[in-house]
Amino acid sequence: MGSFKYQWQTLHTVINTCLIRTVTSCCCLCLRMKFWSCCQRKTTDFNQFLQQEPCSKGEHKLASSLEAAKLTAPCRYDFFQTGSTVVISIFAKNAVPEETLIKGNQTTLKIRLVYDFGRKDVDYFWKLHGVVDPHKSSVNLLSTKVEIKLKKWTPSSWPRLEWKESN
Repeated sequence: MGSFKYQWQTLHTVINTCLIRTVTSCCCLCLRMKFWSCCQRKTTDFNQFLQQEPCSKGEHKLASSLEAAKLTAPCRYDFFQTGSTVVISIFAKNAVPEETLIKGNQTTLKIRLVYDFGRKDVDYFWKLHGVVDPHKSSVNLLSTKVEIKLKKWTPSSWPRLEWKESN
């Protein structure tokens, strides 16, 4: 029977060199000339411009797990209020309940939201404009958004969600 030899590769040994554009480069599409700001190879033909090879070399590492590939991405949020409640809607599809953390007290709200089937996450920390009753507040994780209903301590109208110190 023949021998079999295998060598494990760590994440640090799986590094590939590739051609990249520099971080500060941008495409310049003038009336006649098309070029990348990093290498200044100019052309008048748009198809030739699209086929230009990048001018710099860089390295990328292959992610070994979903955690390494997770993106921190902001979500759109909005709020509305009635006299006795404030409802905050964070528009994040497919939130993961096991990894989502929402903590609050009477004046602050801290949110760690993992969404898009665990591929993206976002953190929020708000100093609330008014006082809320955390025991009468609730959270709903829906398929398209996370909805947080805060019960106001005293019925009033908040000019904004967050407390802003006046100068």
